Amino acid sequence: MNLEFNNRKSSPAEFLFMIDRAILIQGLSYHSLYRFLDNIGEYCPCSREWDSYISTLKVLVICDQNQGRSQVEAAIISYISRKLGMPVIIESAGSHATPDKYQGKPNPVIVNIMKNIGVSIEDAKVNQLKEEDIDNNTIVIALNNPENLPDFVFRAKVVINAFMEDHFPGSKVPEDDNALLEEIIIELTYLGINIVLKLSEALLASDISIFTNFFNKYIIAASTPKKIESC
Repeated sequence: MNLEFNNRKSSPAEFLFMIDRAILIQGLSYHSLYRFLDNIGEYCPCSREWDSYISTLKVLVICDQNQGRSQVEAAIISYISRKLGMPVIIESAGSHATPDKYQGKPNPVIVNIMKNIGVSIEDAKVNQLKEEDIDNNTIVIALNNPENLPDFVFRAKVVINAFMEDHFPGSKVPEDDNALLEEIIIELTYLGINIVLKLSEALLASDISIFTNFFNKYIIAASTPKKIESC
Protein backbone atom coordinates (compact mmCIF):
# COMPACT_ATOMS: atom_id res chain seq x y z
CA MET A 1 0.00 0.00 0.00
CA ASN A 2 1.46 3.35 -1.03
CA LEU A 3 1.64 5.73 1.92
CA GLU A 4 3.62 8.50 0.23
CA PHE A 5 2.15 11.99 0.23
CA ASN A 6 5.13 14.06 -0.94
CA ASN A 7 6.62 14.08 2.57
CA ARG A 8 3.64 15.77 4.14
CA LYS A 9 0.66 14.70 6.17
CA SER A 10 -2.40 14.01 4.09
CA SER A 11 -5.62 15.97 4.26
CA PRO A 12 -8.60 14.15 5.81
CA ALA A 13 -10.08 13.56 2.35
CA GLU A 14 -6.81 12.11 1.01
CA PHE A 15 -6.36 9.98 4.10
CA LEU A 16 -9.82 8.43 3.94
CA PHE A 17 -9.47 7.91 0.19
CA MET A 18 -6.28 5.97 0.83
CA ILE A 19 -8.07 3.74 3.35
CA ASP A 20 -11.01 3.27 0.94
CA ARG A 21 -8.68 2.18 -1.80
CA ALA A 22 -6.70 -0.16 0.42
CA ILE A 23 -9.76 -1.95 1.79
CA LEU A 24 -12.22 -1.86 -1.09
CA ILE A 25 -9.94 -2.00 -4.14
CA GLN A 26 -6.75 -3.71 -3.00
CA GLY A 27 -8.57 -6.18 -0.76
CA LEU A 28 -6.36 -5.33 2.21
CA SER A 29 -6.26 -8.02 4.87
CA TYR A 30 -6.94 -7.06 8.46
CA HIS A 31 -3.32 -8.02 9.37
CA SER A 32 -1.96 -5.52 6.81
CA LEU A 33 -4.46 -2.91 7.91
CA TYR A 34 -3.31 -3.04 11.51
CA ARG A 35 0.35 -2.90 10.49
CA PHE A 36 -0.56 0.33 8.72
CA LEU A 37 -2.48 1.63 11.73
CA ASP A 38 0.62 1.15 13.88
CA ASN A 39 2.05 4.13 11.98
CA ILE A 40 -1.16 6.11 11.61
CA GLY A 41 0.24 9.09 13.51
CA GLU A 42 2.78 9.70 10.75
CA TYR A 43 0.03 10.26 8.21
CA CYS A 44 -2.86 11.56 10.30
CA PRO A 45 -4.06 15.02 9.24
CA CYS A 46 -4.74 16.05 12.87
CA SER A 47 -1.25 17.10 13.95
CA ARG A 48 -1.98 19.28 16.98
CA GLU A 49 -0.29 18.40 20.26
CA TRP A 50 -2.93 17.10 22.65
CA ASP A 51 -0.89 17.42 25.85
CA SER A 52 -2.80 20.41 27.22
CA TYR A 53 -6.18 19.47 25.76
CA ILE A 54 -8.89 18.01 27.96
CA SER A 55 -12.17 16.77 26.52
CA THR A 56 -15.23 15.64 28.45
CA LEU A 57 -16.51 13.63 25.49
CA LYS A 58 -17.15 9.91 25.82
CA VAL A 59 -17.72 7.41 23.02
CA LEU A 60 -20.00 4.55 24.09
CA VAL A 61 -20.30 1.59 21.71
CA ILE A 62 -23.42 -0.56 22.16
CA CYS A 63 -24.47 -3.93 20.79
CA ASP A 64 -26.85 -6.57 22.14
CA GLN A 65 -24.73 -8.84 24.34
CA ASN A 66 -21.44 -6.89 24.60
CA GLN A 67 -19.72 -10.15 23.64
CA GLY A 68 -18.37 -9.19 20.23
CA ARG A 69 -19.14 -6.18 18.05
CA SER A 70 -19.16 -3.45 20.70
CA GLN A 71 -16.06 -4.87 22.40
CA VAL A 72 -14.22 -4.94 19.08
CA GLU A 73 -15.30 -1.46 17.99
CA ALA A 74 -14.45 0.11 21.35
CA ALA A 75 -11.03 -1.57 21.27
CA ILE A 76 -10.41 -0.35 17.71
CA ILE A 77 -11.42 3.23 18.54
CA SER A 78 -9.23 3.11 21.67
CA TYR A 79 -6.32 1.69 19.68
CA ILE A 80 -6.44 4.39 17.00
CA SER A 81 -7.10 7.17 19.55
CA ARG A 82 -4.04 6.12 21.55
CA LYS A 83 -1.92 6.19 18.40
CA LEU A 84 -3.03 9.80 17.91
CA GLY A 85 -2.93 10.70 21.60
CA MET A 86 -6.57 11.83 21.39
CA PRO A 87 -8.06 12.38 24.87
CA VAL A 88 -11.48 10.72 24.64
CA ILE A 89 -13.07 8.16 26.96
CA ILE A 90 -14.15 4.99 25.13
CA GLU A 91 -16.45 2.37 26.67
CA SER A 92 -18.73 -0.44 25.51
CA ALA A 93 -21.93 -2.03 26.82
CA GLY A 94 -24.74 -4.36 25.83
CA SER A 95 -28.42 -3.46 25.75
CA HIS A 96 -29.08 -7.09 26.75
CA ALA A 97 -25.67 -8.06 28.08
CA THR A 98 -24.83 -11.68 28.88
CA PRO A 99 -22.29 -11.56 31.74
CA ASP A 100 -22.86 -15.24 32.56
CA LYS A 101 -21.61 -16.30 29.12
CA TYR A 102 -17.88 -17.05 28.66
CA GLN A 103 -17.33 -16.19 32.34
CA GLY A 104 -18.15 -12.55 31.72
CA LYS A 105 -15.61 -12.18 28.91
CA PRO A 106 -16.05 -11.50 25.16
CA ASN A 107 -16.48 -14.34 22.65
CA PRO A 108 -13.17 -16.30 22.78
CA VAL A 109 -13.08 -16.68 18.98
CA ILE A 110 -13.17 -12.90 18.61
CA VAL A 111 -10.65 -12.48 21.44
CA ASN A 112 -8.26 -14.72 19.52
CA ILE A 113 -8.75 -12.90 16.20
CA MET A 114 -8.08 -9.55 17.86
CA LYS A 115 -5.04 -10.95 19.67
CA ASN A 116 -3.58 -12.09 16.35
CA ILE A 117 -3.77 -8.56 14.94
CA GLY A 118 -2.29 -6.99 18.05
CA VAL A 119 -5.37 -5.43 19.66
CA SER A 120 -6.12 -7.22 22.90
CA ILE A 121 -9.60 -7.52 24.41
CA GLU A 122 -8.58 -10.40 26.70
CA ASP A 123 -9.11 -8.31 29.84
CA ALA A 124 -12.41 -6.81 28.72
CA LYS A 125 -15.51 -7.42 30.79
CA VAL A 126 -19.10 -7.71 29.62
CA ASN A 127 -21.10 -4.65 30.73
CA GLN A 128 -24.84 -4.13 30.93
CA LEU A 129 -25.94 -0.76 29.56
CA LYS A 130 -27.12 1.50 32.38
CA GLU A 131 -28.89 4.83 32.39
CA GLU A 132 -25.94 6.51 34.10
CA ASP A 133 -23.75 5.55 31.13
CA ILE A 134 -25.45 8.25 29.05
CA ASP A 135 -25.23 12.02 29.38
CA ASN A 136 -25.15 14.96 27.01
CA ASN A 137 -21.42 14.51 26.42
CA THR A 138 -21.81 10.92 25.21
CA ILE A 139 -21.52 9.90 21.57
CA VAL A 140 -23.29 6.57 21.11
CA ILE A 141 -22.29 4.15 18.33
CA ALA A 142 -25.19 1.68 18.11
CA LEU A 143 -24.15 -1.58 16.44
CA ASN A 144 -27.40 -3.34 17.28
CA ASN A 145 -30.90 -2.73 15.97
CA PRO A 146 -31.95 0.72 17.25
CA GLU A 147 -35.33 -0.77 18.16
CA ASN A 148 -33.53 -2.69 20.91
CA LEU A 149 -32.17 0.46 22.55
CA PRO A 150 -33.79 1.83 25.73
CA ASP A 151 -35.22 5.34 25.56
CA PHE A 152 -32.55 6.87 27.80
CA VAL A 153 -29.90 6.23 25.12
CA PHE A 154 -31.45 8.98 22.99
CA ARG A 155 -30.48 11.61 25.58
CA ALA A 156 -26.90 11.32 24.33
CA LYS A 157 -25.15 14.10 22.45
CA VAL A 158 -25.27 12.02 19.26
CA VAL A 159 -26.58 8.51 18.48
CA ILE A 160 -25.21 6.90 15.32
CA ASN A 161 -26.91 3.85 13.84
CA ALA A 162 -24.13 1.53 12.64
CA PHE A 163 -26.19 -1.68 12.70
CA MET A 164 -24.79 -4.25 10.22
CA GLU A 165 -28.13 -5.68 9.20
CA ASP A 166 -26.69 -7.70 6.29
CA HIS A 167 -24.45 -9.62 8.67
CA PHE A 168 -26.99 -10.12 11.42
CA PRO A 169 -30.40 -11.05 10.05
CA GLY A 170 -32.77 -11.27 12.97
CA SER A 171 -29.89 -10.07 15.20
CA LYS A 172 -28.36 -13.55 15.11
CA VAL A 173 -24.63 -13.06 15.66
CA PRO A 174 -22.26 -15.75 14.33
CA GLU A 175 -19.98 -17.04 17.08
CA ASP A 176 -17.60 -19.37 15.25
CA ASP A 177 -17.59 -18.28 11.60
CA ASN A 178 -14.02 -16.99 11.42
CA ALA A 179 -14.22 -15.74 7.82
CA LEU A 180 -17.34 -13.70 8.53
CA LEU A 181 -15.96 -12.43 11.82
CA GLU A 182 -12.78 -11.27 10.09
CA GLU A 183 -14.88 -9.47 7.47
CA ILE A 184 -16.87 -7.79 10.21
CA ILE A 185 -13.67 -6.72 11.98
CA ILE A 186 -12.46 -5.06 8.77
CA GLU A 187 -15.74 -3.13 8.54
CA LEU A 188 -15.59 -2.18 12.22
CA THR A 189 -12.01 -1.01 11.75
CA TYR A 190 -12.98 1.20 8.82
CA LEU A 191 -15.84 2.63 10.88
CA GLY A 192 -13.44 3.23 13.78
CA ILE A 193 -10.97 5.07 11.53
CA ASN A 194 -13.74 7.36 10.30
CA ILE A 195 -15.02 7.97 13.83
CA VAL A 196 -11.60 8.84 15.24
CA LEU A 197 -10.51 11.06 12.34
CA LYS A 198 -13.72 13.07 12.20
CA LEU A 199 -13.94 13.32 15.98
CA SER A 200 -10.34 14.53 16.19
CA GLU A 201 -11.12 17.20 13.60
CA ALA A 202 -14.22 18.22 15.57
CA LEU A 203 -12.29 18.41 18.84
CA LEU A 204 -9.50 20.48 17.34
CA ALA A 205 -12.03 22.93 15.89
CA SER A 206 -14.32 22.76 18.96
CA ASP A 207 -17.12 22.15 16.48
CA ILE A 208 -19.16 18.94 16.76
CA SER A 209 -20.91 19.69 13.45
CA ILE A 210 -17.77 18.49 11.64
CA PHE A 211 -18.48 15.06 13.10
CA THR A 212 -22.26 15.10 12.80
CA ASN A 213 -22.24 16.38 9.21
CA PHE A 214 -19.96 13.52 8.16
CA PHE A 215 -22.22 10.90 9.76
CA ASN A 216 -25.44 12.78 9.04
CA LYS A 217 -27.36 10.00 7.28
CA TYR A 218 -26.61 7.58 10.14
CA ILE A 219 -27.60 9.85 12.99
CA ILE A 220 -30.87 8.82 14.63
CA ALA A 221 -30.73 11.27 17.54
CA ALA A 222 -28.83 14.43 18.39
CA SER A 223 -29.32 16.99 21.11
CA THR A 224 -26.15 18.99 21.04
CA PRO A 225 -24.90 22.55 20.67
CA LYS A 226 -22.33 23.23 17.97
CA LYS A 227 -19.59 24.02 20.48
CA ILE A 228 -17.63 21.20 22.16
CA GLU A 229 -16.78 22.03 25.75
CA SER A 230 -13.09 21.58 26.46
CA CYS A 231 -10.20 23.28 28.16
